[in-house]
Amino acid sequence: MKNLKLILKSLISNHSCVEGGRKKAWYFAVPMFLIALILAIIPIFVQNWTKYGDVLVKTNAYELDTSSHLFVKDLNEKGIEMKIENKQLVVDKEKWDAAITTTDASGNKCWLHYHNGAPDLGVYYIPADLLDNTLYNTITSFPSATKEGQHVARNYSFYIFTENSTIIYIYADAKPSNKQIGTIYGDYKYFKDGYRINDIQQESRELSWAKWKEFYRTTYETYRIKNTWQTCLIVTGINAGITIFMGFMLWVLTRGKNNLRWFNLWETQKIAYWAAITPAILTTGLGFLITSFAQVMFPLLLGVRIMWLSMKLLRPENADVYPPLRDEKVVDVKPIK
Repeated sequence: MKNLKLILKSLISNHSCVEGGRKKAWYFAVPMFLIALILAIIPIFVQNWTKYGDVLVKTNAYELDTSSHLFVKDLNEKGIEMKIENKQLVVDKEKWDAAITTTDASGNKCWLHYHNGAPDLGVYYIPADLLDNTLYNTITSFPSATKEGQHVARNYSFYIFTENSTIIYIYADAKPSNKQIGTIYGDYKYFKDGYRINDIQQESRELSWAKWKEFYRTTYETYRIKNTWQTCLIVTGINAGITIFMGFMLWVLTRGKNNLRWFNLWETQKIAYWAAITPAILTTGLGFLITSFAQVMFPLLLGVRIMWLSMKLLRPENADVYPPLRDEKVVDVKPIK
C-alpha cells in the first residue's frame, strides 16, 4: 500500500519521482518506463490502425464514383475479366490490348474516361515485370498537352493494376487546376480467391461506388497493418531514447561543483522513468484531441517535466532533503556567497 501511494503521488509530485527513483528497486522503475511507452503510443496506434483504404474518398468521390462505374461496365461489355486467384490479379493481356485502344499523353495504353472534354480517370494494366522505374515515372508524372499546346503535369485520377499490386492516384475534380489528393498502395493478399473486379458493377452508380470503396479498403489492408506497426515501433524507439536521454541529462545537471553530485547515473535514470508516467497519460488523452501533435507530444511533455523537476528539486539547498544514500565523501554543496 505504501508503494502504491508513492506511485500515485508521483503522478503530480516531482519529489515522489525523486524518492521513488532513488530509493525503490529497478522492478518499480522499469515497468513504469514500459507502461509509459505503451500509453504514449496508444493515440498513434489507433490513428494508423483505423486509417482504412477509403479514407481519401470518405467525404468526396472526386468524380471517381461515375468514372469507375463506367470502367467496370466497359470491362464487362468488352469481355475482359479481372480476377484474383492465389493473391494475384489475373488478366488476359492480349484481350486487354486488343480492346483497350486509347493512349495517354505519354503514349501508354490505358482506359480513359473524359468529363467536360478532359480526362478524369485513366486505368492501366501493366505486367509487373514491365513496370520498371522508368515506365512508372513516365505514367505518374507525364506532361499532357492542353488545347493551347502547353504542357502541364498529369492532373487526373488513375489506377495502375499489375499482377501483384494496385496503385490508386486520386486528384481533385476542381477545374481547371486539379491537385493531387493522395495515393493508395495495395495488393491482393486479403481478397478471397475468385474475387472479380467485374462484379463491382451494380445496378446503380451508388452501389458500384460502395463496392469500389470496399476494394480500396481491402487492397490497402497489407499496408495499413504494416504502416501501423512500423510507425508505432519507430515512435516507441524515439520515446524510449528520449526518456533515457532525459535520465542522462538529470545526471549531467547534478555534476556541477555546487550540485547534489552523489546522484549516480542509474538513480537519475530511474527518476526519469518514474517521471515519464504523467506525460504518457497526458499524451494518451491529448493525442486524441490534437492528432497532428500526437507523435511529438510525449517528448515535449516529458522534457517540460524533467526540466521543471531539475530546476525545483536538484538544487544545492536541497542537500538535506536528498542526502547521500551511501557512505561516501561528500563535497560542500552550500551555495557560494
